[in-house]
Amino acid sequence: MVQPHLGKCFEAIDKVKFAPGNVITHIISPELEEVMLNVPVKPDDAEMKGNVEKWMKDLEIKMKQTIKVITNKARADFSAKSFLDWIKSWPAMAIIANDQYNWTMSTETALKLMKKDKSSMKNFFEVSKQGILEIVEIVKGKLSSDDRRKIGAMITLKVHCKEIIGSMVDHHIQDTTEFEWKSQLRY
Repeated sequence: MVQPHLGKCFEAIDKVKFAPGNVITHIISPELEEVMLNVPVKPDDAEMKGNVEKWMKDLEIKMKQTIKVITNKARADFSAKSFLDWIKSWPAMAIIANDQYNWTMSTETALKLMKKDKSSMKNFFEVSKQGILEIVEIVKGKLSSDDRRKIGAMITLKVHCKEIIGSMVDHHIQDTTEFEWKSQLRY
């Protein structure tokens, strides 16, 4: 009964998968990406039975816990695999969160290096452009529609990030404390 309304309650959950006994075991995105919950949700448990708000809150908590664990595992796995194998191994949310984390850390490193090397941000801008070209080459290859969608989203974010770096270079941003950089960390 609640299934058709989940997309209105949670941005990234379109459906859930039930196991026998009315136990929620998986969350499913609007793009049909399926993630198994670390701990299932049991809407029929005594304290939740008939109380949609309680088990929906439990679903939200367990979804966040699951995504956090998966994102941390994906981060640890990043250097152990080729880029394409890493993308194929993890859900889109974990890939994009980790890619943004890596970009933020690399940008901060480049900004800190500006004290010694005034070209570090320009160099990072060039590295960013090259990274986009490498990912575009991956897209030209044979990919599943799910992997193509994940990489497409990643390319969009990488182009945006490259434009931010370009703007920072144009505005001669040289420190992590400057407003133009700090404003990027808000979202």
